[in-house]
Amino acid sequence: MNTINPNAQVIQNPPFSAEDAAEIIGTALVFHSTNRLVSIFLGDSVLPGILENKLIKKSALNIASKTLFKSMVLKKAMAGDLLRYIDSKTVKRWLNWAQAVPAYAKALAAEGVLLKEIEQEVVPTRSAQLF
Repeated sequence: MNTINPNAQVIQNPPFSAEDAAEIIGTALVFHSTNRLVSIFLGDSVLPGILENKLIKKSALNIASKTLFKSMVLKKAMAGDLLRYIDSKTVKRWLNWAQAVPAYAKALAAEGVLLKEIEQEVVPTRSAQLF
């Protein structure tokens, strides 16, 4: 797929409606920028080498499912909780395509700022330039 070329068929005739563009393109952008940052810290496998042992892996997943995963699933979210992270963000002109869903456009603006802040805080400049 040639998404860099503005004359590419997929750009000229996207496989989704203009109304769906903000969510579909935004999701792709979030995955791309998140993966960029994550790939700096992870190797070929997301699991530590010790978890390649089946017995250790099974035990670790069992413990995680009863503690960490359980608390994640049972956590109650309140509508609007995360708006405090996006309300102060300005939607840049390059995100105008996402204005069909204003909250989503603001979330994309915030995501870009927050990931950049994390990157600057924890990733050495030379490493960040590799990705």
